[in-house]
Amino acid sequence: MKKIITLCLIAGMSISALAQQEATPIFIGQHYRLFNPAISLNDSSNELLITHLSSLGSIDQGPETSFLSYAREMNENVTLGIMAMRDKVFIESQTRLAADYSYRLKLSNDNIIQLGVRAQGGWYNININELQGVPGGTVDPNLEGQGQFTFNFGFGAHYRSRVLYAGVSIPTLFNSSKLEENGIEASVRERRQLFAVMGLNLEVSDDFVLEPAIMYRSMIDKTNIPSTVDMNLLFNYRDSFKVGAGYSTRETYSILAMFYSEFLNADIGYAYEQSLQSDLLNAAKNSSQLFVNIKMK
Repeated sequence: MKKIITLCLIAGMSISALAQQEATPIFIGQHYRLFNPAISLNDSSNELLITHLSSLGSIDQGPETSFLSYAREMNENVTLGIMAMRDKVFIESQTRLAADYSYRLKLSNDNIIQLGVRAQGGWYNININELQGVPGGTVDPNLEGQGQFTFNFGFGAHYRSRVLYAGVSIPTLFNSSKLEENGIEASVRERRQLFAVMGLNLEVSDDFVLEPAIMYRSMIDKTNIPSTVDMNLLFNYRDSFKVGAGYSTRETYSILAMFYSEFLNADIGYAYEQSLQSDLLNAAKNSSQLFVNIKMK
């Protein structure tokens, strides 16, 4: 039984440390609509985005996050979207479904403001059964799979011109209550956060465009989780191929590449993120991202 208690304590510390670094897509400009309901579709009126992030660290059962997002312009002013997210860290897992409504205010042909709202529900689960298998021990039945459903709202604003885009959003307005059952307490990882994104499209020549982007992420309420800044710089060649690098104040750097598939009418991208530190917990930051964004005109 002592081995079980020790293992639970280690698991709890690992979860706490990893939860402070929730998965954030490495590609900024291609994924900000996941965190901002003010949807802006640049190249089509109908898009399906599929993306997966996985940990490459040495910690077994490290963080894995998958997103599925579909957005459609209903008319020149209204865009609707739906999103599904699955997040898993060791024995914790969370599934979230969201619906977005975005309204466009056209300031001029090249200047657009989008205002959006989001309604979402999530299922949070702790599967203590995954701790089974310790020699000479069993899991207390009171600790077996526990879960909780949460409901939340969010809002955002987004500005776009031919050269500049910028947005701010709070995708979850309310903190989730703690999950408590049979005397066991754990914090549901759904906190009020502020996201701010800005990016540029700088034409260098007829063939090349520089695409710098930056995202700021911060907890609104007082917490020991630090604010983070993520930066990308992509070199765009004729909208057919992009390659670049990124840096995050989480002390990681990344290499990014994406290309346009005419056959699929889709952008396909891959990124690798590496921690600048080599200790065990920071090794969990080593991750990869693969995405496909299908444009359904």
